[in-house]
Amino acid sequence: MNAPRRWAPRIRLAVIALHASFVVLSLYWATTVTGMVMALLLLLPLPGLVAGRLRTYGWAAMLVAIYAAFWAAEWWMPGVPPMVLIIATVAVLDFCAIALFGRIARREAAGPGLGSG
Repeated sequence: MNAPRRWAPRIRLAVIALHASFVVLSLYWATTVTGMVMALLLLLPLPGLVAGRLRTYGWAAMLVAIYAAFWAAEWWMPGVPPMVLIIATVAVLDFCAIALFGRIARREAAGPGLGSG
């Protein structure tokens, strides 16, 4: 019998890559001290994301959702460079990956047949 495929470790790697990309892009775009501080705040959940702590994934999703909304709103302003769309897209993908990891990790921890509904 085949062992069940574990998705949580793969999704966690995607979260770490997306979150690191989001931090780097936010720092790249920051032109003021306030912008840099806001970008550096994204480093707070990184140790918990790397460790796979579900509680960190919960509050990191809320944090990234605020940033994703900000970047999406920024993109709608007239005359904004296309780089803002790239940052907004990475922010939304980061949020989706964080939320997906939380769901998949809980489901896989429950075991086969449990939590599949």
